[in-house]
Amino acid sequence: MVIDVISDPAFSETKIIGQKGVILCDHNKGTINVGKSSKWKKIQIKSGEVAKGYQGNTPSESLYVNEMKNFLNLIKTKKNPDYTFHNELKILQVLDAMELSNKKSRKITLKNR
Repeated sequence: MVIDVISDPAFSETKIIGQKGVILCDHNKGTINVGKSSKWKKIQIKSGEVAKGYQGNTPSESLYVNEMKNFLNLIKTKKNPDYTFHNELKILQVLDAMELSNKKSRKITLKNR
């Protein structure tokens, strides 16, 4: 897994490779390709408004704007967020385990919390 947040030009791609096939997402082109061997399905996606300095469908700033609007709305309505710091911690633990698994060339099991 590679996460690069300072590339120039900006791009956003995700590749998930599994036993039953591959998922390729290219946010600049706005496409998701799902398939295996010669059988592929192409899905066109629209991610939102593209911020200045970005290409394709990469809606970098609009994601942050939506996040801030949601946060302010939660304060205004006094509701609890659907996504918490605990959720973020779990994601970081998974990323750390993936890196450790790669480094040690073995499966890393996370404890449920």
